[in-house]
Amino acid sequence: MDELAHAAGKDPVEFRMHLLSNNMRARRVLQTVAEKAGWGKPVPKGKGRGIAQHSCFGGYVAQVADVSVNEKDGSVKVDRIVAAVDCGPVVNPDPLIAQIEGAIILGLSTTFKEKIEFANGGGKISQFR
Repeated sequence: MDELAHAAGKDPVEFRMHLLSNNMRARRVLQTVAEKAGWGKPVPKGKGRGIAQHSCFGGYVAQVADVSVNEKDGSVKVDRIVAAVDCGPVVNPDPLIAQIEGAIILGLSTTFKEKIEFANGGGKISQFR
């Protein structure tokens, strides 16, 4: 989506907001996360910021990731993730918070190529490569 926004000469948030013009809940999480994360403010050299929005099963989520890149070895460090969620009425927020935090960790693990090895009846999570 960011590549399409770039090709259109638009800010990624502005581009998505236009595409979501008929979906107020999706727009609201996108706008909220952009505001809370400081979207549009300059990012220092060696740092980057990305945004994503998704909806499924009647819920809406948007996240902004602030990352740093080590210029010497190219390693990436996630400095901060900001999330906005609209899943409808919530009776007990603790399980919802745990679900969102777990999903963020799972996404980061997948991104950084975590692997699980099984041997002798057990599993071991390997370090990120």
